[in-house]
Formats: sequence, structure tokens, C-alpha cells
Amino acid sequence: MSITPIVNKGLRFDLDEYIDLKATSAGPNFWFIDNQLRLRTKMAPFLPRMEYDPNTNSVTATIVENGRELLSISEAGSPSLHNVPTSELVKLLECIKSLLNEINDPVTEDSLRKMLSEFMLPHPSKTPELYRVYGEGSNKKLAIIWGMGKKDSVGKLDFSSVVSLREAPYTLPFPGSSGSGASSKSWIWVLLGIAAAGTLIYYSVCDKNTATPHVSPPDTTVMQPLLNGEGNVSTDSGDVPELTATPEPKATPEPKATPEPKATPEPKATPEPKATPESKATPEPKATPEPKATPEPKATPEPKATPEPKVTPEPKATPEPKVTPEPKATPEPKATPEPKATPEPKATP
Repeated sequence: MSITPIVNKGLRFDLDEYIDLKATSAGPNFWFIDNQLRLRTKMAPFLPRMEYDPNTNSVTATIVENGRELLSISEAGSPSLHNVPTSELVKLLECIKSLLNEINDPVTEDSLRKMLSEFMLPHPSKTPELYRVYGEGSNKKLAIIWGMGKKDSVGKLDFSSVVSLREAPYTLPFPGSSGSGASSKSWIWVLLGIAAAGTLIYYSVCDKNTATPHVSPPDTTVMQPLLNGEGNVSTDSGDVPELTATPEPKATPEPKATPEPKATPEPKATPEPKATPESKATPEPKATPEPKATPEPKATPEPKATPEPKVTPEPKATPEPKVTPEPKATPEPKATPEPKATPEPKATP
């Protein structure tokens, strides 16, 4: 058997089914003397002294009070820890929260912070035998076999058998919790659904109650005799005050104030739509003949004036170079006969 009680010595756990947890990936386990001293100081009295025996590959957990060893006569906890005193669970939760505050405290020593961050507790639903209840009557207390977890089928740590300090407040079945974060969230959704349904029912009832005052039968039964001149009511007698005293039911006429709906004649004011003759004034759109003035586009014949390019005959005026006959006017030199007028010298006689 993997768990053996040894009278006056403690509980011995064979590590064939369990595996020790390391404080660091490359360092010693949590049972190392210095590590054990620091952890047990922080979580006293829940952590018993753990003594590893390499010869038998086992570890023995011991709690001694008043010279008497108590774990050897302890009982295992249940998966829900219902047999653990509530006061012990409350103390354990407070202890875990204190350790979490120490992890988040910037003044905490780095080595301690790292060790606390790596520290894990056994999961009661997977390893309830690692939660031990010892003592009698109202003096029952809780001890946790720590620093180890269950092995899986290949001899490695089964991580579902342990829970970190950060997860513990939401995973372990502490008082006031459902025992798991997922189920507590599901309860929140259930409560929200119930609240929503209650709200719908409330407003539906309120709508019905507010709708009934519109019924005015009480007024018709009270006022009808007055309207028809029937009954024992006389306007000449002092009985009228008695009727006016009955107005307590007439106070219900507040429903008669419903004539405000009669004020719906305001919709009769819809004759304003009769003022739609303004819409008859729409003949202004008949003035659309202005678009008929579109004949201006017919003035597009101006593009037909493109014949101006046909005036290209100007290049035909190139005959002007044919005027070159001007050199033929050179006969002007033939006018040289003017020297023939020289007969004037003949007058010399």
C-alpha cells in the first residue's frame, strides 16, 4: 500500500505513485531543509514536517503535539472536504491570500517570491488522501501532505492532481464558493436569468394594473341617475350634498380624464392636409416649359459654320508667286529714248 501509518512516527507515502515537486526547474525539491523551513513558517500549522528516505524512496509526514504524533491516527479528507472543519478551511484560505500578497509585494525577496510562485497544493478531488483530519471533537484540525503530486501513466506529474496558490482560492471547495471557478460562473448566469425573468414579470403586472384605470363603468353607474333624472335625487333638496359626498367614487372620474383621448380631435385638425391646395400650386412645375426653351441647343448649327475651314483655298492663292512677271516690267529701261530729245542743240543757229 502506498500510505502506511507508523505509530508515534507519522504517515509514510511510497513515491511509486507520487512524485516530488521541484522548487525550481534545476534546483532541489520543496522538502529541502531551507525550503521546508521557509514554507512551513509561512503556512503553519497546515504543513507537517516531511522527511524523505532515499533507501525506501518514501517520505514520512509528521505532526507532534504535546509529545504525541497525530498524523499516524488521522483520517483522509473527502473529495469535497466536507469532513474538514469549516474554521480550518477559512484559516487555510486566509493563509493562501497572505502568501499571494507576499508574492505581489515588491519588497519580497526574489528567491522567496519565485518559490511561492512555483508552490502547489494537492487537488482534493484528485488526491483527497493528501488532506488529513486529525484530533478529536471540536479540536479537529487540517494537515496537508505537500510537496508532491500524483504520477500519470508514464511516470510524470499529473498536473490535474495539483493546484497553484493563485488558482487555489477559486478551485478548492472553500466556504462560500462552489468549488470551481467554472461552476461559480454558471451560477452567476443562472441568477442573472432569474433576475431578468422577475423583471419581465414585474413590468407585465404593472402594465396590466395601469391599463385597468381606463375602464369607466363605476362612473356610469353613479352618474346615470343624474343624467336621466331618475332616482331619489332632487336638485331642490338638500340631498344634493349627499350626492356630492358620494364623489368619493366620483374620484374615479380621474379615469374620465380619459377624455383626453377625445382630444384626439386634434387629428381632425388634419384639415391642414386640405391646405394641400398649396400642392395645387404645383402648377409651378407647369412652368417647366422653360425646358422647351431647349431649342437653344438647336442653335448648334453654329458648328455647321465649320465651312470656314473650307476657306482653305487661301493656299490656292499661292499663284501670287506667279506674279513673278514683274521682272518682265523691266521694259522701263526702254524709256531711255529721253536722250533722243537732244535736238535742242539744233537750235544753236
